[in-house]
Amino acid sequence: MVSVFAERYAQACRRHPDLVAVHESPNGDIALVLRHTFVPLPEEHAEWRRATRAAARDALDDLRGAGFEGSVVVAQWLPVPRLARIFDSWPRRWEGDPPRAAQLRRVVRQLAADQRFLAWRSTEHRRLRPPGLRTSASVDRWYTAMAPLWLQLQPEVRRQLVLQTHAWIIERVQVSDTCPPLADDLSPDGALAHRLERLVPPDERARWRPWIDVVLAKLGRALERAPERRDRRWLRSLFLVAYDAPPPVGQGAILRAL
Repeated sequence: MVSVFAERYAQACRRHPDLVAVHESPNGDIALVLRHTFVPLPEEHAEWRRATRAAARDALDDLRGAGFEGSVVVAQWLPVPRLARIFDSWPRRWEGDPPRAAQLRRVVRQLAADQRFLAWRSTEHRRLRPPGLRTSASVDRWYTAMAPLWLQLQPEVRRQLVLQTHAWIIERVQVSDTCPPLADDLSPDGALAHRLERLVPPDERARWRPWIDVVLAKLGRALERAPERRDRRWLRSLFLVAYDAPPPVGQGAILRAL
């Protein structure tokens, strides 16, 4: 289908510095991508809402004045799964700030991946839960309530490392008959270490290796607890191990596996 996003609409977009990109659907609807964040902090939400409304209204008024009559959505107001589909399937018809537009697309794809992980985590938790460990409802509610903390971790590599550690806990700790032994996974050259190292860019692995060692050591000590003492509180504490480990702060940062 020939795009209806004519040059006169692009001219209207250029007058708005808060508009960084426009995507167009096959039927001619458009999505306005503003430069604002997709995940404002709670204390910033009211101002974010005001600013995005003002920016969207100004851009839309100009587009209507230029003759655009199609439907319009604002990217910042859409659920992440729908926005990810728009970015993947609606062509870009205009970009005013390509670096910022690309950054926002990366953020949305990461948020979508994180949400898929959380959904997978909930499903796996129920599927793999040992019959004797009655933790499903309360731990699931707690994990879901904590999700905003997992997903806002920075830098991005830290968030990926934390979520990958959670995936290991779900797959290995919550299965009653584990083979090979969990201790094998937690050795410095074990399966979990390799899973985590693969997430770190090669030039940053020396900085993040002490962080990985801390997580391995603390998980190992936690798993020394006798099975009959592994209650809901203990299981929640496992998910906090990687979250509580501070990230390296510089090239010379060293963490001790205390």
